[in-house]
Amino acid sequence: METERKIVDKIRGGDHAAFKTLFNHHKRTVFNICCRIVCNEEEAEDLCQEVFVKVYQSIHKFQHHSQLSTWIFRIAVNHSLNHVRRKRLSRSIPLYSYFFDSEADRSPPESPELRPDRLLEKKERDKIIAWAVGTLTDKQKVALVLQKYEGFSCKEITEILDCSMAQVQSLLQRAKKNLYKKLQPYLEKI
Repeated sequence: METERKIVDKIRGGDHAAFKTLFNHHKRTVFNICCRIVCNEEEAEDLCQEVFVKVYQSIHKFQHHSQLSTWIFRIAVNHSLNHVRRKRLSRSIPLYSYFFDSEADRSPPESPELRPDRLLEKKERDKIIAWAVGTLTDKQKVALVLQKYEGFSCKEITEILDCSMAQVQSLLQRAKKNLYKKLQPYLEKI
């Protein structure tokens, strides 16, 4: 991909091909971030489109203080969190499958070791973990999703969440501590 400044300048100048390139380069990560925050694939698809509409409409505000991708991911996080907050009024149960299952988990099992009873156990375990993650604060959940499921470093998370390294580390530490508290009764049964 071209340098960020060139792409931003082209998009600001109305170059739709440059925006399409930007979209194609970042759409998967933006979709994954949205999906893991809202826990619903259809909503995440809509949110992903809305994020890129915001990016297109706001590109003139981008000041190059951070990487373009960081700015886009911050928009995705904020837009998804706002969606969750609006939806919280109706309080729905999140779909856990998109929060915990990877592409490989959704494909047919290749190993004979994955017997139906073990698959059922995994499904139940994932459901319990999803419930526990759902009890985290929004910022704890986002920090955990960005680190564990999207593979961002703490430095990248600080830029996306626009906070300090100490705050990110604290969010991750509190998220793990809160998850442990919620999951402790289930761990004792094992």
